[in-house]
Amino acid sequence: MERAAEVVERISPKRSHSGSAVRVASDGAAGAADDVAERAQRSRDRLRAFVGLSLGATLLVLTLFLAPRTLESWPNAAVAVTACFAVALSGRYPVAGACVEAVAFAMVWLTPDITISLSSMSMFLVTSMVIWSGRRAVIFVATPWYLASVVAVNATSAADQEELVKGTLVWLAFEMIFVLIGELLLRQRMANVKLEERRRAELAAQRRAIARELHDTAVYSATMVVMRAEAAKLRKGVDPQLAEDLEFIARTGRAATADLRHMLELLRATDSLDPAFEADVATRFTIRDKPPAEAIDEQIGKVKAAGLKVQAAVDGDLSRLPEVVAATFSRIVTEACSNIVKHADRRGPVTIMVEVGAYAVDAIFINIVPSPGDGLDALSGFPTDRSDVKVKHFGLAGQQERVEALGGVIRVSQVSDRWIVRVSIPLHG
Repeated sequence: MERAAEVVERISPKRSHSGSAVRVASDGAAGAADDVAERAQRSRDRLRAFVGLSLGATLLVLTLFLAPRTLESWPNAAVAVTACFAVALSGRYPVAGACVEAVAFAMVWLTPDITISLSSMSMFLVTSMVIWSGRRAVIFVATPWYLASVVAVNATSAADQEELVKGTLVWLAFEMIFVLIGELLLRQRMANVKLEERRRAELAAQRRAIARELHDTAVYSATMVVMRAEAAKLRKGVDPQLAEDLEFIARTGRAATADLRHMLELLRATDSLDPAFEADVATRFTIRDKPPAEAIDEQIGKVKAAGLKVQAAVDGDLSRLPEVVAATFSRIVTEACSNIVKHADRRGPVTIMVEVGAYAVDAIFINIVPSPGDGLDALSGFPTDRSDVKVKHFGLAGQQERVEALGGVIRVSQVSDRWIVRVSIPLHG
């Protein structure tokens, strides 16, 4: 491991800080909200289209197998296929489906010796699909035409007027049942839309509340720390070593304040982000930090400054990590090394190994833990006699959430007197 430090030295060429940018939609929050609603509507339309296609195909198959006589004449076959096509079309294009269904009934009405057979169920299915889409007015226009067609067909086949009336009443009963089914589907859809709007409004309110509290507490406190450190540094007769420590405190406080303010921007601007970016929560709420190579170099220096001997090695090109993976990995390195500084036994070495493979970036952090009674449990909250430790520490728990959001895994364990943190993050989702 003697060349480990040299390897680490070579992995930190000068890079420009990528900064942290909030991707805001050009049309503002209202435009983004409209786009989100439009995407949700498209999703519901796709579901309805799938249902329509499935029902149309099923009705056609049943007609062909249960009423094979339909194929004995091309007019009957044409009517059956047209009626089933109307059902399939009504899911995605309800108005067009209703019109095609009207054409099918016109073919029955205007052509002698044609029967609808099982495909007559199409009118009821089209009715439900059209109402489900929210086009109730279309049904008020189409239903009288359907009724007139049914009466015309039954008039030629009914034995007497009583049978004609009964057949018409049965048709009306079935039509009302499928109208009710369509209405129930429509109301459920509208209820889901309102529920989603309410959920988004509640989440937005929660984010704004969190942003307010962070600003009034954490940001204020960090700002005060920076101001006091700067003021103390300017006092006469300050020891150079103390001045250096104060500068470190001020610099770290400024960085923390900047990160907090950026997170506040994200929390408040989240409703105006590009909707195409919305699903990637890990990307949205990850603050762009230093590149992994710079983060590793900086954290190794921090561990060394704490009086610990570091053995480090990096294998692979860290610059090829995807942006969100690079940001998360930098945070993992920072958290792991911060825990090492706080909890590691100064008498033992620290090992940091990183490998960038073809499909994942892996890292392992190893440090010696204090002997029993030295206060490890009190400091970390972890047991000292387990090979697989459940993450309870807030920092590591947060990093675990970051890693798992990217499909990776982080494991904490203790083997003998060594505390081990293993991390693996896939490079591609």
